Amino acid sequence: MKSKNSTPTKEATCLVGALVILIAACTPRSGVSLPTWDPREVTTFHATASGAGTLDVTAEGCVHLVLDGGKRLLLVWPLPSRLEDDGRTVRFVDPATGEEMRLRSGDRIEAGGSTGAPDYVDPPVPACRGDETFVVTAIGVP
Repeated sequence: MKSKNSTPTKEATCLVGALVILIAACTPRSGVSLPTWDPREVTTFHATASGAGTLDVTAEGCVHLVLDGGKRLLLVWPLPSRLEDDGRTVRFVDPATGEEMRLRSGDRIEAGGSTGAPDYVDPPVPACRGDETFVVTAIGVP
């Protein structure tokens, strides 16, 4: 029998380790960032509309617009837009007006902006791929 001052048992160490992993898995992902661009440093955009679709925020923090035909656009957001701590909501800040809009995974939206890759402030993580990259400058609700 061990005294109160003895070292932890192997079972207790494993239990604490499992608890740490569980807590980490359930904690909001504040370290995940959206791919972003800086609207103050853009000289020219060839404006276009994305088409209507459904916003899809993945567990990895990837944000796509899934168009009605199935095409997936990887969205790149203007600063200071960000992914909320819940990991499913984008706080979009309109670069022209400064107005904020919260967009949740599953929302129907249409993005204004341009195709192609900008000069990234925060580039997308390698796991975040789309059929095209779309640089967001405006959001509408169809």
